[in-house]
Amino acid sequence: MKINSRIVYHGAGRKPSLHIRKSDRDLYFSPSNKRIIIEIDGTKYYTTLTNDFFGNVMQIRKIYEKPDTVTANMLLEWVETNNLKVGDEVQLEVVKKNKYFKLSKMGS
Repeated sequence: MKINSRIVYHGAGRKPSLHIRKSDRDLYFSPSNKRIIIEIDGTKYYTTLTNDFFGNVMQIRKIYEKPDTVTANMLLEWVETNNLKVGDEVQLEVVKKNKYFKLSKMGS
């Protein structure tokens, strides 16, 4: 199953994030498992979903190399490397519901 998402900005610094539709959030994500794996180009990365994600701000804002360490935001790097901009659609493939997803450009 693939989830269509889109690039949006968050915060005063206008950093890119992934917007997830409420229906997809409710189907494929769980507040009981906030730490998820997001694979990008064959490499596993990690994010921790915020409480806001399960409220009204359904965004994945940061993706890190290690689950317990704040490192470079791999989401920001991926967006820049792929020349994506606000409004561009991307896909999250559901590998394991509530746990593991693969991020790719639309049509990849």
